Amino acid sequence: MRFLIKRMAPLGLLLFLAFCSGKKTLSGPELEAAIRLYLNEQKAFADFTGEPNEVERLITKVLAEHGPVRAGQDTAYITGLDGKQRALGLHIPALYAPERLAPVVLWLHGGVNGTRQDKGADAAHFFAREADSLYFIFAAVSGERGATWFDETGMANIQKALRYIKQTYAVDDNRVVLAGVSDGGTGCFVSGMHYPGSFAGYVVVSGAPALLPMLHIASVPFNMKLRPWYVIHGGLDRLYPGVQARQAAALFTSLGVDYTFHYYPEWPHGLDSISGEKAGMLGFALRVRRDPCPDEIAFKTFEPMRVSWLSIDSLAPPAPGALVQPASVRARKQGRRLVIDAERVSHVSLYAAQPLFTPGEKAALCVNGHELGERVFTPEGATPLDYAREMRDRAFLPFCRIAITVTK
Repeated sequence: MRFLIKRMAPLGLLLFLAFCSGKKTLSGPELEAAIRLYLNEQKAFADFTGEPNEVERLITKVLAEHGPVRAGQDTAYITGLDGKQRALGLHIPALYAPERLAPVVLWLHGGVNGTRQDKGADAAHFFAREADSLYFIFAAVSGERGATWFDETGMANIQKALRYIKQTYAVDDNRVVLAGVSDGGTGCFVSGMHYPGSFAGYVVVSGAPALLPMLHIASVPFNMKLRPWYVIHGGLDRLYPGVQARQAAALFTSLGVDYTFHYYPEWPHGLDSISGEKAGMLGFALRVRRDPCPDEIAFKTFEPMRVSWLSIDSLAPPAPGALVQPASVRARKQGRRLVIDAERVSHVSLYAAQPLFTPGEKAALCVNGHELGERVFTPEGATPLDYAREMRDRAFLPFCRIAITVTK
């Protein structure tokens, strides 16, 4: 899934721009103005530097800026990788105030094999009343053929939608839940296995994890342990039989996934019978919280992937004739010591962020049993700038990146 790898301009173009611009050193109002333009994508290239602590302070300030918005129903438009605009349906709570951070429930509708580009606008009404009374932002992305929850364009649109919401509204970054029905529920399984970093948890109605191999998407249930799940399925589901959903629930639970599974023998596929479950779904969605900087992270992947402060940047090739297995990594911080165990991995990166890492701190690094000496977590200007522009995440802002070559 190439969408997981950040799209970048050709290296030659970046080097040309860097050479021409000369990277001006800025401070004060000039630095703040440059950061604002860069984070809001009005500058394509960060042609400036600044004192790292001042850069981090100003990034935090800029990310917290939100103008006045209208409560109630609204529609925005997300431009996909294919250049097409698709509707993002929104319901902003009636008492919304920019000084009060709001949780977000981001919804993926079903039936993505059609050609409508505005189904998200219709779906945004589903939790409107509850969004007003419980104070959360409800948003629904639009998917269609060529931009489904299972292809590069559609999956990128989910991240683009979330970025727009964070840029426009005061969002609690640690309380963003991805939810969906039918195809949208299956899309939640894709996210939970391949890009869970932005989300606190998942709510699934009538989803089908068994579809992933048929969609040529790797199934990596190990990664579902990174987040809690709330899953609803009906025994009369004609598209995805209840017996399959129950088998999947048993499997995920046996792997240690935090998997709340509600099975209703008389319920059909979809949302027709779901009204009695709304309270449970929203109770879960508003209760779960993401730990933005845990002291231990473990995941598996078939391609580059990042979760919080750890990323697999490149994979080692499999042995000739061997069955291809996912790369795996486990990293944990134990006081002034960092221990990393990895298989089928060539390069990893650490994205040091407070409070787990302290600027100027030294830590002894051990990779696959090899002592690699100390690393110093020295604040940088470029790392928080690039991360903030990509993720707009105020709860996790790395102040430096340390690249590591993995030894066997």
